Amino acid sequence: MDAEPGLVNKRFSELDCGQTGGRLLLLQGGTLLHVAAEYGNVAAIALLLDRGADVNARTTVDEAGIGGQTAIFHAVTQFDDGSLPVTQLLVERGADLTVRVKLPGDYERPGEIVECTPLGYALLFGGANHRRTVTLLRERGAVE
Repeated sequence: MDAEPGLVNKRFSELDCGQTGGRLLLLQGGTLLHVAAEYGNVAAIALLLDRGADVNARTTVDEAGIGGQTAIFHAVTQFDDGSLPVTQLLVERGADLTVRVKLPGDYERPGEIVECTPLGYALLFGGANHRRTVTLLRERGAVE
């Protein structure tokens, strides 16, 4: 069965992803690819990409300049290095590793905003448990 035309690239005004990483995650202008990356669902990502999803679709940027992340940002900090297959697939399918965005920072510091690339985001929030993911990003030419 084919997906509804346009659904794979539809930008939702607000996606409620439920509880993730110790907080409620609401994506403004995100796509199904963002959600699949957040939850580490390789099969869903492959299906969406095979059906024409834009690997570099960006979320909405708000009036303060916060947002604009692509799915790779959601992949590089999830499930320790368990997110490595998701990260690999997104990179293989052309994820832009140079995109720089402003995002909310540490959950412990409400109001903190960080500006980073996917590699910078992984280094900030992935910790030592994301060594293979960080290594992959660096091998593919990612910069902080």
